[in-house]
Amino acid sequence: LGTTAITRENVPLLLQDFELLPLGPAVDEAAGDGTDWTATPPTDWSVDNTNNATGGVTEYRGWTFIDKEQWNTWSGQGRDAFTLGSGTVAVADTDEFDDIANGRPMDTLMVTPVIDLASVASDVTIEFDSSFRPEGGGGGFADGNQTGVVEVTFDGGSSWTNLLTLDGDTSDGSLSDPSVNRHEMLTAAVPAGATEMQVRWGQQGTNDYWWAIDNVAITATVDGYEFAGLGAGALEFTTAPASNDVVIDVGDGQTV
Repeated sequence: LGTTAITRENVPLLLQDFELLPLGPAVDEAAGDGTDWTATPPTDWSVDNTNNATGGVTEYRGWTFIDKEQWNTWSGQGRDAFTLGSGTVAVADTDEFDDIANGRPMDTLMVTPVIDLASVASDVTIEFDSSFRPEGGGGGFADGNQTGVVEVTFDGGSSWTNLLTLDGDTSDGSLSDPSVNRHEMLTAAVPAGATEMQVRWGQQGTNDYWWAIDNVAITATVDGYEFAGLGAGALEFTTAPASNDVVIDVGDGQTV
């Protein structure tokens, strides 16, 4: 087959909505339907709880992945205001974590897989739906404070560059504040010669409220090749939560 060099915009480098994570029953919280939460991140993602307290409520020990409706049932206080999120969401909840002894401080990181930049010809766009609610005041580890950050590395984790900081100074803590239900869009400039990247979300705090995220999309303009007759978008993979079937669009309205 012949090939044609093309430049494509908004090409997904990573997409994650956490919907395919198998959820299990509650441990410390009230029983749900048995598909309530998991501490296990998606394949090739990681959660670093090295500096996180080792007690507290099991379901909230660092970044975990919780059915959003069950999270609201357990915790309330406006968590259902996160309407941009659905199904399973990633949660770092400093408030609920502290409901059992030794649940402070929270200091947790959620890290993407390594993302290949070999064909990337632009800055990288990082998007996600976010619900960040502090009680107010500043950030950090003081009781009733929390700080969330988004950072990126292009050197295998030797150094990290901050893209976003959220705390009690960036939000007034009310449910009407936009930070409780907002689509975040960040831009990361790719250094010359960089061939890979990772993104991480960090949450630090003690007995404050929460940060939850969903629908992560990392995109860029890509230079590359495609087979003649196989246009961009001809292969589109979707998942059906009820059955986990994979649907492949082969073009001309046909699917297999």
